Amino acid sequence: MRARSARAGDRAQRHDRARAYPLQILIYHEIVNDVFAGRTLDFGTTGKLRRSDLVMYDRQTESWRQQFTGKGIVGHYAGASLSPLPSQIVSYGEFRRAHPVGEILSRHTG
Repeated sequence: MRARSARAGDRAQRHDRARAYPLQILIYHEIVNDVFAGRTLDFGTTGKLRRSDLVMYDRQTESWRQQFTGKGIVGHYAGASLSPLPSQIVSYGEFRRAHPVGEILSRHTG
């Protein structure tokens, strides 16, 4: 997870780990899959919109969720919501100063 961009990114911090997700990648890919608290969050896009919002699916259960709210709309998690993680939009420099060993999602996303 290395990047050397001066562009802004979304920063999420969970416990002692800080991670940055460059906006350029988020805008292009729409979803970032990651592991939090030992749990893999692995989503895909359905290619559908609902109320002008992307509908994503959980690859483990194939439940569909609204991207913006994280609320389940079809499948095992229908009606359940994902817990939001606090985040901030900061520059690369601000992130590096605050978290010198923080992880940054690479542009080499596979």
